[in-house]
Amino acid sequence: MLNLTNRSLIGSKQRIFFVFAALLLVSAAACDGGCGSSGTSSKTVPKTATARVTNMASHLPASTQVSFVVGDLEGMRNSLKTTRDTIGNAVPMTGLVEQQAKGELGIDIFDAESWKKSGIAANSGMTFSIVGTRPVMVTYIDDVQKFEKHFGDKVKEKMGIEGMPKSVTARETQVKVLGTEDESIAWAYNGKLVAVAFPEADDIQDYASSEKVESAADLAALVATQDAKTSLGADNGFKRFQEALANDNAISIYINPETVFNEKNIDSLTAGGDNTKAPVNWAKENVEAFGVGFNVKDNAVVVRGWAALPETAVAKAKAILSAPGDFPIKNFATDNTLIALRQSFNMTELWKFYTEEVLDEAERAELNEQFGKVSPDSDFHMQKDLIGNLSGNYSVLVYGVDPNAVQAAGGNVVQATMNSPFKTLAVLAPVQFKDKAGLEKVVAYMLSQAGEQATRKTVKDGVDVIVDEKMGNNAPGRFFVKDNILVFATAPISDDSVADYINGKRDDKVLGANEALNLGGALVTTDNYNGLYLNFVRAQDHILPALGPMAAMVEPFLIKLEEASVTTELGKDGGFIQLAIDLNPNAPKPETADAPSK
Repeated sequence: MLNLTNRSLIGSKQRIFFVFAALLLVSAAACDGGCGSSGTSSKTVPKTATARVTNMASHLPASTQVSFVVGDLEGMRNSLKTTRDTIGNAVPMTGLVEQQAKGELGIDIFDAESWKKSGIAANSGMTFSIVGTRPVMVTYIDDVQKFEKHFGDKVKEKMGIEGMPKSVTARETQVKVLGTEDESIAWAYNGKLVAVAFPEADDIQDYASSEKVESAADLAALVATQDAKTSLGADNGFKRFQEALANDNAISIYINPETVFNEKNIDSLTAGGDNTKAPVNWAKENVEAFGVGFNVKDNAVVVRGWAALPETAVAKAKAILSAPGDFPIKNFATDNTLIALRQSFNMTELWKFYTEEVLDEAERAELNEQFGKVSPDSDFHMQKDLIGNLSGNYSVLVYGVDPNAVQAAGGNVVQATMNSPFKTLAVLAPVQFKDKAGLEKVVAYMLSQAGEQATRKTVKDGVDVIVDEKMGNNAPGRFFVKDNILVFATAPISDDSVADYINGKRDDKVLGANEALNLGGALVTTDNYNGLYLNFVRAQDHILPALGPMAAMVEPFLIKLEEASVTTELGKDGGFIQLAIDLNPNAPKPETADAPSK
C-alpha cells in the first residue's frame, strides 16, 4: 500500500506498482443495464461488476497509463483468499498485500466488515490508476463520515499532519485536501463515487500525450467530473480489454500501449539491434492495448496476458497458427510425461509473414543469404529443403531421469543433469514434415554430413534409427525415422521404446486420461496447441525420490500443485498468453488458512 510517511516512498513507482498490482485489480461479471453507460453520474453504486468497471472507467481520462481495477471487491477477496489458503507462502504477494493493507489503510482485505468500517462499499469496486505522474484511486462510498474519518486519520498518521481537511474549489468542484501543496492528498465526490489523488511520483514515467494536472486537487476534480465521452471507458482499446479479459476474469490490469511504446522506452526496447527492432516496430504499429487478467476458481489459478490486434493481424495470425497435418501427439504424450513443449503452426505462412512483413529489405536479404545453400558443392537449400518441408508441428517431451546416471553422480539429480543432460534426461523430440519425400531429403543430407560412420537401420515396425557409430556410447542421442516423422531420442530411452512411442504401442495411458490432469488433456486433444506443460504429479512420484536430501526443501511446495501450463491462443479481440496452475485439492492447508483475521 502507499507508505505516506515520507516523500521518497510516495514517489516510488516500484512500491506503488508492486503492492497495488495485487490489491487493486479488474473484475467483471454478467452485464446489466449499467453496461455502456455514457454518463458520469454515480448517484448509486452500479449493481454488477461489469457496470462498475464501465462506470469507474468513464471517470478516468483516456490517456491513463495503467489502471488496476477491482470490479468486485468480494470477488477479489475470494480469489486472494483461495490463493493464500491453498499455497500460502508460495505466493508471498498475498501475505504482503494483507500486511500492507492493514498497516497503511487499516483494512483487512479478506474481511468485508473491515471494508465497511472504512466507509467503503464492501462489495463494490475500486480502481488504482496512473494519470500523468500521479496515482489516483476511485471507489464507492457507503458512509462518507466513516470514510473521511478512517481515511483522514490514516493519512494524518502516516504523513504527520495535524488539523482537519480543508475544502478548495478546482474545476468548479469542491475538493477536500490534506497536507502541503507539494505533498497533498485530495479527494472529490460524485454521488457514491469518490476519487482520491495522491502526491506526484517523480519516477513514474510520463509521456507526451498524457493528461496534465496541476495538483492532487486538480486531478481529484478532473476524475470526479470527467466527461464519459472522452474518458478511458470510451476508448476502443479499453473496451476491447474489457471484452477480452474483464468480463471473464476476477482480476485484470489495463495497460495503455503508449506506456510501453513512448519515445523514452523505444530505445531500450530496441537495444538488441535488428533482432528486436523489427518485432518492436511491428508491435508499435499493430498493438492497440495490453492487459493482464487473474482468476481463481475451484483449484485453478489462471493468469492471462492479452494484446489487442487489428482484425487483419488476427486473421494472419490464425493462418500462421493453423498447422497442416495430423500430428500424432497422443503417441508421445503419456501419463509419464514430466514436461512437454508442443508447437503447432504453419511454417510456410510463418516464414512468409516474418520475411515479408516484419523484416525490412536489408534484413530480408541477410536472412535469405543465411538460409540459402549450405555450401557451393551441395544441392541442399536450407530455406527450400528444410524450412519449406516442415509442417510446423513438433514437440519436446521430458519423461524423467535415468536412475543410473543419477547414481553415477553420487545421487545428486541436479548435478547429474548439469554434467550430462542427454544421458540423464529421458527426452523425445518428434518433428513432423509435410510428407515422407521431404523428410527423406533432410535425412539424406544428414547422412552425407555424418560421413561413412553414420548408419541407418530398421529397429522394428517400420521405424529406422540413424546412429553415428564413431561416437558410440558418447553420442547425445539418436534420430529415428518413420513416414514423415523425425524423432530425436536421448540415451536413456531404448530403441525399442522409441519405436513403440512412434507407433503408439506404449502400455502407458495417454496424458489426460486421468480426469484430474485436465491441462495435460488439453495438450493432447487441442488442435493447433501451442504451449509448455508441467506435470507435478509425475514430479512428485519420479523426481522427489531422486532429489535425496534436497527433497525436504522441495516437497512442501511441490505437493501443493497438480499441473501447470503456459499457452498462447487467438481470440476475436487479439492474442493471449495464459499461465494456468492447477492446485492439489488434497494438499494440507497452511497453518494461516484457518487463523482469524486480526
